[in-house]
Amino acid sequence: MTDKEAMKLAFEALVSINPEFVCNSAHHAKKDRHEFDEECPVNMRYRTAIAVLEEQLENHKKWVGLTDEDISAVDWKRNETLHDFARSIEAKLKDKNT
Repeated sequence: MTDKEAMKLAFEALVSINPEFVCNSAHHAKKDRHEFDEECPVNMRYRTAIAVLEEQLENHKKWVGLTDEDISAVDWKRNETLHDFARSIEAKLKDKNT
């Protein structure tokens, strides 16, 4: 399962639950106890989690690999180690995926 698939699964599970159920069914720790007319801290964290997952799913970019031309454009210098060349390839991938 990819990260995106896991986020989508979590998002779908969270939005399928009524927020009122979250407060009414949650065991409230001392720090989360509130009066009836006050905002529920558990519910606030629940809604924040949904918003963060939704934003991440909307902004999730598909991984872009290197083309043959991209790889050919990375020079393996004469005295360069394989490690240095790998770092050059890594830098090229970061450029394409950020």
